Amino acid sequence: MEVKESSGLPSLDLSAKRAVITSAPFPPLPADYDEQYLGIRLVFEHSK
Repeated sequence: MEVKESSGLPSLDLSAKRAVITSAPFPPLPADYDEQYLGIRLVFEHSK
């Protein structure tokens, strides 16, 4: 897993990564998907 753009706050970045990790297991990719991996982009927003 890679954070492409940091929030600037390590604790928020870590929380976002943990949210994805704890969402596992993910369903398998469709049988007709030819690649081994699927890249996805998730945006987490934080407000005070």
